Amino acid sequence: MLNGYKILTVTHRQTPLHKIGDFIVDYENEGQLKNELVSIKENWHLDELVYLSSCNRVVYFFYTEKPLTSSFKFDFFSNIHPNPSPELLEDHVILLEGRSAIDHLFQIAASIDSLVVGEREILRQLREAYTRCLEWGLTGDHLRIAMEKAVTSAKEVYSKTKLGEKSVSVVSLAIKEMLKTCLPKQARILMIGAGQTNALVAKFLKKYGYKNVAVFNRTFYHAEKIATLLNGKAYTLNDLFTYQDGFDCLIICTGATKPIIDKKLYASLLGEEDSSKVVIDLSIPNNVSKEVVKHFNLKYIQIEGLKTLAKELLNQAGYIDGDIILITDGIEQEEQSDVTSFINSTTFRLNIYGVGSEQGAPIKLPEGGFLKDRYGQIVIPTINISQLKSLATRSGGKFARYQPSNSDINTFSPMANSELLKDETQSQALWRIDAGIYGLLLLLPFGLYLFRRSAFLGAVLLLTFLPQQNAYALELPTLLKNTDQ
Repeated sequence: MLNGYKILTVTHRQTPLHKIGDFIVDYENEGQLKNELVSIKENWHLDELVYLSSCNRVVYFFYTEKPLTSSFKFDFFSNIHPNPSPELLEDHVILLEGRSAIDHLFQIAASIDSLVVGEREILRQLREAYTRCLEWGLTGDHLRIAMEKAVTSAKEVYSKTKLGEKSVSVVSLAIKEMLKTCLPKQARILMIGAGQTNALVAKFLKKYGYKNVAVFNRTFYHAEKIATLLNGKAYTLNDLFTYQDGFDCLIICTGATKPIIDKKLYASLLGEEDSSKVVIDLSIPNNVSKEVVKHFNLKYIQIEGLKTLAKELLNQAGYIDGDIILITDGIEQEEQSDVTSFINSTTFRLNIYGVGSEQGAPIKLPEGGFLKDRYGQIVIPTINISQLKSLATRSGGKFARYQPSNSDINTFSPMANSELLKDETQSQALWRIDAGIYGLLLLLPFGLYLFRRSAFLGAVLLLTFLPQQNAYALELPTLLKNTDQ
């Protein structure tokens, strides 16, 4: 039964965000999306299927007992987009089967694999994706059981680890960037799209007193709902092409697979105005064309750019120093300079938790079996102890190797670093985690992703998730303090 679970996924960890759009299902409306997914399920003889597309990932979660061929990835995406590049698929698409697929589903639900670790929006998106596919007759008991367990586990992670206590999301980061531009409260804002993402944007706009908002959407009813929240005006998407009232800020997030805002439309919206504008594009793929960004005077805020805020989360919290734990089985030669540069550019201490042995051996999991990589192969890591010790020592951090006992965990415990904590109170700089064995189960699979250069800054957000009685981690900063978060 477990071997029947499969996931095809493309995420921000392996793929630039602007390329994720190459892997989504192209559709104009819900009816067309349903037909496309039904066709995928039937063409590949899948027993069940759930499709999820968000701002930083695409997931095809399905169940079939039939073994997959070596060319499955290429053949699958050939039906979605003609003539896909084999190199592109090999570099960016991950195929997971069995336990690895379930592990990845749990990581998605708990936001551990999110662009912003700790944001709860992904759990809502995952549940809505499942509900939609259930209503369309695409799912059955196998995916139902997996989804129920994933949701339950995610809730437990949020409640027991405080991962989402100071919730930060892509939307909140985008609004934070908008506020940096000192956009006046009376600014004319055009909002294009009325889905869940822009509904969340609307809550932030209301919180910060922005009310001069015009909302455009294919379905007028949904545009009207958001406009009512902001005491704004609602329009159909077609009205955008004749809109003449100007704007100061444009916010767009739709399911379109091609840019909506091109040079001609942007120029029409500008009219005779030549002042700088703020453009927030939360769509994947981007709904604002590159030509607009290149040729017009604007401040462009997009999801790809928000990734650079990962490291800043700690600094903006007001901490002058802190601890980062990197879980790895080694650092490749080409990544050495990146790690060294990071150490030299920050006041945070880099602690390294080494998984593996110098001879190489599989990692046994507490519940049985061995740790596997994203391709379902057993991981046999070898570790360069001297290299990792040197990197940790250089930044004032500590190094520990995986041990069956708690001795490795104790290396990073507050008692081992008590001199760093004596002038801090728990409420000021630290919060307590008691995740128990659940933390360990989530930690080990996620550690695989930290081996990659693109995932290194993810360690900044993860900080400390270690299963011991007294483990501590730096608290995520409150970027936008409000009761909605």
